[in-house]
Amino acid sequence: MVKLFFTVLILTGLMSLAVPFDNQPVDFSSLALQIVEKNAGVREGERVWIKVDGDADPDFIDALAVAVGRAGAYPVVTGFSNAMLRGWYREVPDEVDALPDPWLWRMYETADVLIEIDAFDYTIFGEGSEERYLAWEAANGGVIDLARERGMRVIRFGNNLYPSTYRAAMLGVSEADLAQSFWPAVMVDPLILSETGASLRTALEGVQTIRITDPNGTDLTLQIATKSIVVTDGTTTENPGPDELKITWLSGGEVTLGIDPGSVHGRLVVERVHFDGEELRDLMFDFEPGKRTVIQSESDVSRLLVTLDSAPPGLDGITGLKIGINPAIRDWRLLPFMGSGIVSVSLGANRLLGGDIDLPYILFLSLNRASVTVDGSLLIENGELSPN
Repeated sequence: MVKLFFTVLILTGLMSLAVPFDNQPVDFSSLALQIVEKNAGVREGERVWIKVDGDADPDFIDALAVAVGRAGAYPVVTGFSNAMLRGWYREVPDEVDALPDPWLWRMYETADVLIEIDAFDYTIFGEGSEERYLAWEAANGGVIDLARERGMRVIRFGNNLYPSTYRAAMLGVSEADLAQSFWPAVMVDPLILSETGASLRTALEGVQTIRITDPNGTDLTLQIATKSIVVTDGTTTENPGPDELKITWLSGGEVTLGIDPGSVHGRLVVERVHFDGEELRDLMFDFEPGKRTVIQSESDVSRLLVTLDSAPPGLDGITGLKIGINPAIRDWRLLPFMGSGIVSVSLGANRLLGGDIDLPYILFLSLNRASVTVDGSLLIENGELSPN
């Protein structure tokens, strides 16, 4: 079973099942209409695949299917629950995941729009091996290239933050607190995100050198690798380049770009991350141009190293940069990487970040108190976007 297209690491964690926020139930009907009409731009006659990964709220899934029908399009819903995922890792031989999945390929060959709901319990991934996940990617990761070639529009709802019991327990917060960050964030007007993203993209265009510092000891210098600076505003309406996927994430609000791993120098300190459902503490990465030279941690990072060490020489450094612009996410305990002023660097693939590096994983490492200067000009100060 697929681990997911990418793995995410963030400073303090992920998020939690649909519960009320502000003492009012979520209006799934209105949210579904926004996703179908505004975020995905579903048109009459299109084939829309609603892919449910994990235990999402069934009322939300129903509302999405109905909204697709209201748009004159044709929905199909598939699901793989947490119980199914756990049983898969325990009872299905590893060899099965090393083979092409004919149903998966057929769906990517057929659907015009994919709305993927990420509600997995990530602790279950600890029951599988990194080698198994990498084998699945080798056999089936090409569906992303197929989606790109066909012009499929992809909405990834949840962005590894869908409210669930395990995510609340992992962070030590209530499910209500998690929901109060998640649901308002997915309903932010895409126009607001688009305007902020356009301003930030203008500030980054033509930049030669970026420096990232943080009071925790982080001090990195790096250079942009590509001309493309991608703004994720929650819609798929912005025309991508010929080699870019028409994809967006909800909750949205990110400006992303590819980084030249050969330009990276310095130290990255990450106080707390979650990987395969396990918490890792006090990670320190040292980088020299083109490679990661040191990784230290108080925790067991052997599983993480299996993933990182799968990168070819010269591509095991930082390959991407993401800056959050969503104003509805402000809780420092949650730190999703689309929160306004959150700075994340990534290791692994950077195709979806505007780069041209293809690897079977993307690993994000985030900072919430970072300051960023571009060619000497201040862009972010202590986790706050500069008003200029």
